[in-house]
Amino acid sequence: MEFGDGDLPALFAAADTAAIVGQRTYLGQTRFQLGMLLLGAAAGVAVQVFDIAELAYVGVAAYIVLVITRVNLKLTSMDRVWYENRLIAESVRSLAWRYAVGGAPFGLDPERREGDGADDGDEPMDPDDVLRERIAGLLSDVSHVPLPDPTKGTEQITEQMRRLRAAPLEVRRKVYDDHRVTGQLIWYADKAKANARKQARIDTVFVVASGAAVFFGLLQALGTIDVNLLGLAGMLAAVVTTWAATNKFSEQAGGYSMAAHQLTLARTIIERQQDDRDWAVFVNDAEDAIGREHTSWRVARAQK
Repeated sequence: MEFGDGDLPALFAAADTAAIVGQRTYLGQTRFQLGMLLLGAAAGVAVQVFDIAELAYVGVAAYIVLVITRVNLKLTSMDRVWYENRLIAESVRSLAWRYAVGGAPFGLDPERREGDGADDGDEPMDPDDVLRERIAGLLSDVSHVPLPDPTKGTEQITEQMRRLRAAPLEVRRKVYDDHRVTGQLIWYADKAKANARKQARIDTVFVVASGAAVFFGLLQALGTIDVNLLGLAGMLAAVVTTWAATNKFSEQAGGYSMAAHQLTLARTIIERQQDDRDWAVFVNDAEDAIGREHTSWRVARAQK
């Protein structure tokens, strides 16, 4: 049986799309701003090198565009659009997987559902109602969540979610292992490696730019050159440092690596879950491990 993102609640698709757009816009405009800083500094050097005063207008224009872009980015709050919707999308994905495979708090063993919003001695709450309440609760502390696209469906509990939930444990276990645990594990591992490589490149550029700043600064101090290449090299070092801080390559590499290791451990015991009671606990623990990474990611973004 197949189960993927296309089978998740409508809120996931809406939040996922908004997060992707927010990320592209925010990082794109941030990259553009840093480019304007470099262009302004380069224009100042060009005025000295070519002795053409009019080139200063290029620097002036660059800084004016920089200010306009910065103000626009603040007004649109694209960073909040990005990380709030990403957190919602991943939270909905986790809830949907829990529901679809019978993980807590949507376990197929009635004893496991006692206490999930029900008084002792009462009938457990219907899993559908619990899922709807959990999804509604996600929307209580955010402000940038788009409406679902009616052309792509508005169901929060899809037919494929119900079909997987009704399947035997061995089917649910295999689908969860293949399409959730293993898929997420590979994604985390790839992201950890990619972010580590990006941080290494940033560190290399920073060292080279800083070395160039020292070299040109000494030449300028000795009177060998009178062009302010020191400022340009220093600006490049500052720009790459800012870009690394914006993307948090090092922190993300560590977080993704830790999550990958946790899921690797989870895979070693997935076959031991032979009844719905133990299975519900296993899925809950696996989803908590995934959820911790996303929560840490949002906190890191909010503190930037």
